[in-house]
Amino acid sequence: GEKPVSKGKITGAMMVLGERNALLTMTMSQEDAAMIVAVMTGVVPENITNEESYDGVAELVNMIAGRAKALLVGTSYHYRITPPITIVGDQHFIVFKKQAPRVTMYFNADATNIDLELTYL
Repeated sequence: GEKPVSKGKITGAMMVLGERNALLTMTMSQEDAAMIVAVMTGVVPENITNEESYDGVAELVNMIAGRAKALLVGTSYHYRITPPITIVGDQHFIVFKKQAPRVTMYFNADATNIDLELTYL
């Protein structure tokens, strides 16, 4: 079959563990990562290093998972989240051993694009 190829160069990822386990991923281009990190830090995008982009994408996915976990406090849904990781490389992809249900959301603002996926394992 065809391999699922990402549209970006950087993916932040973390596991969401609970009644249903899932992998949360956020994928974007190097340029979009630099722009987002610049907004988060107040540093000019051209001055953001590759390492700062990688760390920033990991922190952003961590913030999203942490916020979702906080919103579920007081409900019957209880989750743990792992520390985030960053996957880097042109046309990288993640292969799942079985067909997994997935929720995909695409965000764009001006020329900045982010793909957010939650894949149930």
